[in-house]
Amino acid sequence: MVDYGITNTIFGYRPDTIGTGNSDGVRRRTDYGVVHTQEGGTGDAIALARYCNSANVSYNIEVDDAHTVLNVPVTEAPWAAAAANGIAFHLCFAGSFAAWSLAWWLSRDASDGLDEDAMLWRGARAMAAASRQFGFPLEYAGDNGRSGWPVLPKGVCGHKDFGVRGGDHHDPGDIDGVGFPMTEFLRRCRTFVHPVPNLIDAEARVAAGWIGTRITRGENQIIRDGRLVGAWVAFTNGHIYWRNGANAAYAIPHGGLFEAYTARGWESGECGFPILRHQVFAWGPTRPSKAVCCSCRTVGRCRIPGPRQDRHALCRDGLGNRVARPSDVG
Repeated sequence: MVDYGITNTIFGYRPDTIGTGNSDGVRRRTDYGVVHTQEGGTGDAIALARYCNSANVSYNIEVDDAHTVLNVPVTEAPWAAAAANGIAFHLCFAGSFAAWSLAWWLSRDASDGLDEDAMLWRGARAMAAASRQFGFPLEYAGDNGRSGWPVLPKGVCGHKDFGVRGGDHHDPGDIDGVGFPMTEFLRRCRTFVHPVPNLIDAEARVAAGWIGTRITRGENQIIRDGRLVGAWVAFTNGHIYWRNGANAAYAIPHGGLFEAYTARGWESGECGFPILRHQVFAWGPTRPSKAVCCSCRTVGRCRIPGPRQDRHALCRDGLGNRVARPSDVG
């Protein structure tokens, strides 16, 4: 059984239609999952559903940051995209606009009444469920609207990818450029279909003896050009970093080492992401030193002994002082 994460069911009905909801009846097929922006509203999916019940527009599901509303049965064709009504599952983000920037879509600031990042996650869960139920792949099937119709026979796309035949709309805005983060959205969708182990949590368990209490709620994602690069989580005694594509995350302890990493711009600076766990070397009876292996060859203070001696490391004692030369190690 698939799980759309539905919190509310608000069906509308119009006597001039044949559907259970405000729709054109059961779809003949479902080749696509389509994302829409509302172009108005206050970020309230319940209010959007109630509006759609008496309007000439409707969607299968509307989401905000707290609600996933089933407005038209997922097997029916809502009034969403003209010629694409009967061949796609349609999802709308309440209160959203095609003009939103990438940063706006990924914002967790709810001071405007809407946590857009949380809303994107709700939408991803619903789209993943539709993919499982109807069999369309979780890959982008459009080309940012250039062709006027999706370029792949099945997949996920924006309303704009259906061009004039889809009503000549432009939502959800620029895709994978400065606007809607389609690549990140699909990555989130896939986590619901093929859950992956949380490597940051796994590293936290390894470091449980020293890393302290978790401070960060969830994870701080690192997004560049609309793509997930990695993530980090803060603890009282350290930070854990994960690079997208890596098979492990790594903890960096506070007390000099993380501070040196910070001074060099964290993962976006000359060090890059950590690639090994830190090691502690006893170079003196009272001044043990911690070292972390990073993907940088030019910042190093010493070498980590072992099979990857070509990898340099930041090396600081608890006071933040340099304590070793390359010849001191390995």
